[in-house]
Amino acid sequence: MIRRTLLLALVLVVSCEPARSQRPLSDPSTAKVDARLVGAWSGKIDQRAVFLHFSAHKDGQMDVVLVGEDDNDGAGVLHYQGHETLADGAIYLNLRQKTFTDSYAEKFTLGADWIFAKVELSKDGKLTIAWMDEKPVRDAIAAGTLKGNDRTIDDEPAKILAFIKGADAKKLWSPLAASFRRVKP
Repeated sequence: MIRRTLLLALVLVVSCEPARSQRPLSDPSTAKVDARLVGAWSGKIDQRAVFLHFSAHKDGQMDVVLVGEDDNDGAGVLHYQGHETLADGAIYLNLRQKTFTDSYAEKFTLGADWIFAKVELSKDGKLTIAWMDEKPVRDAIAAGTLKGNDRTIDDEPAKILAFIKGADAKKLWSPLAASFRRVKP
C-alpha cells in the first residue's frame, strides 16, 4: 500500500502514469552528475514529510531515492538509478527502477524501461521534479510522431528529445505534489 501511495504521489497520478521508454535520452557512458542535485532534499506530500536523495556514482550515474510514510504501512521507498541529460538548458533524468535482490543491498537489478523526469532548480534553492506523463506520449505514438506501443516509447533519443522540445511542457510533465529544499549538500 505504501509503495503504491508513494508512486501515486510521486507521479501525481490522479489520471496518469509515467511514460516509459526502451532507450534513454543520452548515452549513460558519457554521463556526468550535476553536483547541485547531490544530497538530501525534504518536502511534503499530502502534509506528510518526504525525502528525496540524489547519490552520485563514480561513473556519472546516480541513485534517486524517495522515502515517505503513511499511518498504515510505515515507510516506503522508491529507488531508481540513472543519469542526466542536459538539453536546451533543461535537466532531464533518465531513470530505471532499482530493485535489490539480497538482504544487504549489495546486489540489484535494473528495470528494462526508462522513466524520464525533468528537474528544475530555482534561484531561491527550491527543487521541483516532474515525470513525463503517459497521455501526450500515447497521443504521439498513435499519431506516428513517436514510435512505440501504448505508453512505451521505442524511438531514437534524438527523436524523443525533439518531441520533448516541441511538446506543451504543461501537458507533458506531471509535477510532484511537493517542492523540495536541500537538507544536506
